[in-house]
Amino acid sequence: GQRIPGTGRTKFLQYNYRALLGIDGADVVLTRTGEDTYLVSIPAFEFIGYDDVSFKTALENNGILSWATPEIDTAAVITELLDDDAKREHVDANRDLLQDQAENFYRGIILGVSPDAEVTFRFGSTR
Repeated sequence: GQRIPGTGRTKFLQYNYRALLGIDGADVVLTRTGEDTYLVSIPAFEFIGYDDVSFKTALENNGILSWATPEIDTAAVITELLDDDAKREHVDANRDLLQDQAENFYRGIILGVSPDAEVTFRFGSTR
């Protein structure tokens, strides 16, 4: 088909949100591997959700005849921005920090009970 001048629509969204990342603690497995040694198996990190979401229209340009074209579905754009690939990218970009936090958390619990314990960790792969 031919493009008809004046019927175009453009919308630029400014968006911010805080990604909530973590693990399902019920899937963490603590194994005693020796006299005072432990292995903590951590499941795959996952995108739990998001918080503090804000979306604003930064720029909207509707051609003079744009009334004849469908509106831009802002909800569909937002859903596309937060698709599974984007969620995986958030987890991957924060993997080192997530591993450090998990190690500090579980090491602290174990050393609180057994101060001389040696603790090692095994991390699951991405879901």
